[in-house]
Amino acid sequence: MFHESSVIIGVPICEAKAYILPDFLRNQMDIRVKYANSRTVFAVLDDKEERDFAEKSELKQYGDIIYYKTIKPENHQAWLYNIVSAREAIRNYTLRSGADYLLVCDVDITFDPNIISILVDHIGGFDAVFSAYAVRQTGSWGFGSSPVMFRRELLMKFHYRCKMWGANRFLAEDEQLEYDLFKLRAKVNRGGFVTNTHYSDDNTGHTIKCPFKIPLFRQITNSLPFRFAIIGIGQIVHYDVALALHKIMAHKKNWYVCNDKQ
Repeated sequence: MFHESSVIIGVPICEAKAYILPDFLRNQMDIRVKYANSRTVFAVLDDKEERDFAEKSELKQYGDIIYYKTIKPENHQAWLYNIVSAREAIRNYTLRSGADYLLVCDVDITFDPNIISILVDHIGGFDAVFSAYAVRQTGSWGFGSSPVMFRRELLMKFHYRCKMWGANRFLAEDEQLEYDLFKLRAKVNRGGFVTNTHYSDDNTGHTIKCPFKIPLFRQITNSLPFRFAIIGIGQIVHYDVALALHKIMAHKKNWYVCNDKQ
């Protein structure tokens, strides 16, 4: 008898980033209709403002809510550690739930409703699958914290974390995760698998159409060994070298644009 794997859809959420919330919630319902053995969990900061926002938005009608506390070093800014703590709360929730997979979705992105089936198909033989998303800052595309699907077994081996060296000098949790996945020798599949739209505000969205073939240059620069080296250099010099390189290369459209659809 066919067994449909269980999937937790993990969504860090805060009022400041929820500018397309009605569309996002409708999209989540469409995703869950397409893949019945799934449920959404929202990670909300445990303070009065965000609790009030969650209640006002009626999030509990669309999924479970977990409230988290921000864990950060003393004298460090909270904003980066908020997202790290939210993702870590979702990771722990997924492990407690017994689900087979965690799909991470950010609240400012909408996805092809078939995203779960697509990524389950592409995770075969791998520990995690990353699908490209539209990068708002550069007009190109890249790989980040969402959309990503993890096997349960991999979730047990890492923790979300970040580095902060100053007000504008930090290593975000997505790049730190790439570094850690290489050290874990995780098998990671990356590609243009799922069509998605990344919003800058409630009116402006940047769409990446999938599937598409990853250009050879991007296959090299987005491989875990290459990313491990670049991110490692950034940790030595206390500067996000990987992000700076991406911004420079984003202007080389023949290297960074999507190729013809497969």
